[in-house]
Amino acid sequence: QIPLGFTLPELLVVLLIMSLLAGVTIPYLTKMYDSVQMAFQRDEIMAQLGSLNYLAFQQGQDFTLIRYPPKKKESNEEFETFFSDEFEEDSEDEDSVEQSSEKQKQIETPVPLELPEGWQIRTKKPILFRANGSCSGGILYLYYQTQKYYIQLIPPFCEPKELEAQS
Repeated sequence: QIPLGFTLPELLVVLLIMSLLAGVTIPYLTKMYDSVQMAFQRDEIMAQLGSLNYLAFQQGQDFTLIRYPPKKKESNEEFETFFSDEFEEDSEDEDSVEQSSEKQKQIETPVPLELPEGWQIRTKKPILFRANGSCSGGILYLYYQTQKYYIQLIPPFCEPKELEAQS
């Protein structure tokens, strides 16, 4: 007589194998999805950084990028920029930071950036986007959770270029 179906042990073995495969592959797929999403967001931020000089030209005003998102001053709603305590400085840049300490405490026009949640920008020194469409250029740090990216904005048009991680 020819069997018409599968036995219960055969079905259980197949289900066990499929659940083991799913248990191994699903965490890798979610990790891969998160890394692709983070790379997409990073590329979007770099595109925004590359268009800041055009926005300054279009709006006819200068922007100074020191950090983003900027800290809000508690006494009023205007933006004031400060270097945070966790911001890392290179030893050769300490003199330039001291020289520009007055600029850091000035109230700045907010930079028209829209970063995805969790992303932050810090700069080595203030980067000026002029109303004529040019910029001073410089190096900025792009942070997301535990990731740190080094981005160089190449003057005069502030073309963003990702640098290799520095040790």
